[in-house]
Amino acid sequence: MEHTSGRAALRALGAKQTDIAARVDVTQQAVSDWITGRAIPGPASRTKLAVHYGIPVALWAADERARVTGAPPSTDPEVA
Repeated sequence: MEHTSGRAALRALGAKQTDIAARVDVTQQAVSDWITGRAIPGPASRTKLAVHYGIPVALWAADERARVTGAPPSTDPEVA
């Protein structure tokens, strides 16, 4: 499935937040915040997510636009 946001792609991984956190070198809470839309990964974390999980850095632009405009970050049905 092609995702419309970094958040949707991250959620679709189905990986444990603690495993993602360890691989990206952040806290589990940071990963939770990314998945729920409370935060967006910084540039270094986006790069690590791209390298380790294949999530294109550009996908996070949709999440950033949503934070600026207040619009939902995605119409992806997997994102609540």
